[in-house]
Amino acid sequence: MDLDTIFVASVLRGGHPLVRLAIEKGVDEDCLTGDGLTAWKFVLDYVKQYHESPDVAAVEGKTGVKLDAPPPAPPEFYIDEVLNRRLHNALGDQLLAITKHFKARDPQAAYAEYEDGIRTLRKLGVGVAKTVSLPSLGPQFLEYYDKLKAGYRGILTPWPTINDATLGFWPEDFVLYVARLGVGKTWALAIIANHVWTEQKKRVLFATTEMSQLSIVRRWVAIHFKYPYNDLRKGLLSAFAEQKMRDRLGDMAKEEGLYIIGGDFDFRIESLEAAIEECEPDVVFMDGAYLLKVKGDGRTERAANSFDELKRVAKRNHVPLVASTQFNREVKGNKLTSAGPEKIALSDAAGWNADLIFGLVRTDDMKRDRRMVQLPLKFREGEGEEIETHWDFEMMDFSELPKGAAAAVAGHGGAGGAGGAGGAGGAPGAAGGGAGASGGGPPPDPDPYGTGLLFGDDDDTKNKVPF
Repeated sequence: MDLDTIFVASVLRGGHPLVRLAIEKGVDEDCLTGDGLTAWKFVLDYVKQYHESPDVAAVEGKTGVKLDAPPPAPPEFYIDEVLNRRLHNALGDQLLAITKHFKARDPQAAYAEYEDGIRTLRKLGVGVAKTVSLPSLGPQFLEYYDKLKAGYRGILTPWPTINDATLGFWPEDFVLYVARLGVGKTWALAIIANHVWTEQKKRVLFATTEMSQLSIVRRWVAIHFKYPYNDLRKGLLSAFAEQKMRDRLGDMAKEEGLYIIGGDFDFRIESLEAAIEECEPDVVFMDGAYLLKVKGDGRTERAANSFDELKRVAKRNHVPLVASTQFNREVKGNKLTSAGPEKIALSDAAGWNADLIFGLVRTDDMKRDRRMVQLPLKFREGEGEEIETHWDFEMMDFSELPKGAAAAVAGHGGAGGAGGAGGAGGAPGAAGGGAGASGGGPPPDPDPYGTGLLFGDDDDTKNKVPF
């Protein structure tokens, strides 16, 4: 095969996102010749009519062009090669015309040829961002609107309020979950990933920069099967629960669609791109974005480059990318108002690049009552709304609390009233909280799971296990 047919075969095997990328980058009929041009014209017509990309068999059947399996290079390489060839040829034609006038000692004509050539290159949209008519994007918008009208949504979380505000996470969205050490960033990503795979039946890629794959699997098992995490972590499940876990995991061992990569503390953006190409996920989760191995002088520049690269990955691969990172020490555990996108550690680039940012914060009351608040720190579309969720590692309950339910939840642990500090079973809204009314209950365990889940004090997280 020549470059033209290799290009067509490669982008078709990459699916609709790669075909769309090639079109958006400006690969049109003028870029190709021969059999490749014949095949690509059919692809363009097919996409225009059906809003989807044909497969290789359809192209071969309709055009008679044979598209063998391309060499093992990423489709983006062949997209760039086709565009670079057109740029090379256009530059060559321009240089020949300029040289002809230059040798004839006619600088005015040479300069006029130069200006004409620049205009020609700009119209081609090669080497620079291609300018298009805004109204010409109307059909693409109508396609998007019709999907919304029909009830289509993006990647959904387990929390209805977030889904209502975002309509899901959409292709090319870069979403950040931000928290201090030990609050729940990894848990939040794992909870969403399990929900997407289990409830939406979407393909999920989970990348971790610091935690071992086994640690992530342990959390996923607890989330998916709702086993008390502390019991699972210590190997203290009941005999019945343990046998059930063994049977279920054995049955699931060959299931596809939920993939994991990383965990060796040396994770690079190239590894993520390769995994996306291999797994073809509908959504990507990146736990610990600030620890990606990228180029840069010093931690701050490397962190900025990490967020720049992750945004490009979401754009290039046409997938939502959900990442976690840290707040700096200015964010206090007991003050919700101290959290903001400008408080993301190491880099302003995180806030600049993100389409959505959620801050995870737990006050002292929330820790005691096993709750978490998610703050909408940045929304490019729609309006975010603060939500509270259960954050209970005994019941493995992370569901959203109804609006105004915080006071009622607090009553479960004897949170208020004159009846004592440690009521264990008070009715919601009771003055002192049931058994705690007489003050006889023990005080609540500040870290009931023994895992370092909580912040520590306002300013220090040392000796806590980062979640």
